[in-house]
Amino acid sequence: MIAIIANPKALRFNKKEIGEIQAYLNRAGIQTDVFFTHAPGEATQIALKTRNYYRTVVAYGGDGTVNEVANGLLGSSTFLGILPAGTTTVIAMELGIPRNPKVAATFLINPRTKLVHPGTVNGRAFMLMCGIGFDARAVKMTTKRLKKLGKMGYVIGGLKALKHSNGETINLESGEFKSTTAWLIVSKSQTYGAGFSISHMIDISTKALDACFTNRKNAYGVALSFIGLALNSHNIISRFSHIITDRVTVETPGIPIQVDGDYIGTTPCRITIHKRALRVIVP
Repeated sequence: MIAIIANPKALRFNKKEIGEIQAYLNRAGIQTDVFFTHAPGEATQIALKTRNYYRTVVAYGGDGTVNEVANGLLGSSTFLGILPAGTTTVIAMELGIPRNPKVAATFLINPRTKLVHPGTVNGRAFMLMCGIGFDARAVKMTTKRLKKLGKMGYVIGGLKALKHSNGETINLESGEFKSTTAWLIVSKSQTYGAGFSISHMIDISTKALDACFTNRKNAYGVALSFIGLALNSHNIISRFSHIITDRVTVETPGIPIQVDGDYIGTTPCRITIHKRALRVIVP
């Protein structure tokens, strides 16, 4: 049995397509039910309610929808399926899942799974990254209309965030290591944002975090770091340093936080590897 949790606000949402996918799975002998969300956080609640009754719970939407469903499945043996319907759906790119939801649905039959180790920050799990500072502010300023532009939309949102940047100083700790930065990204994936390269030292299945932080210390430096990241030159232009670790602590208060493209609040925070892993269906 499969439950599909669909987000009608996803940028590539198509109700007819969902019906066709449901019919396809039913013809394959798999009973499939569809649940539509109506508010932020509802996908997590639906996943919590359905995970004991379905072998697979599928997220139809973007990275935010996948994140919510994943948070509802952690601690269970239920498989997580992904039907990409967001602007880019970075997690699908990471796992090699086709961008076309109908093609992705073919892998829900006789599924092959990959063990994924999410990170967690202040009780919220993340599959891809936790951003502190500049990008969290950019997330708040990247509208639905801008997201339709893909990478360019995030660049515009980033430029808007730079205009409101206070040049925060973030104090971070990881074991014996201590440093300060104006922008911190704790990554679980090799890809960031709208398809920018961020890490080559881990992937989504690695039981570790890549703490990426710029050595630049002010708003102007953050701008250069952002440009470097967008140009996939984050070691040359942006001056990002990397620490492979299992925990990061930020005690500095009041700095915005985003996980998997959703704003969730402000620091202080503690970032670790989640105690539970997820089995995600992959090609």
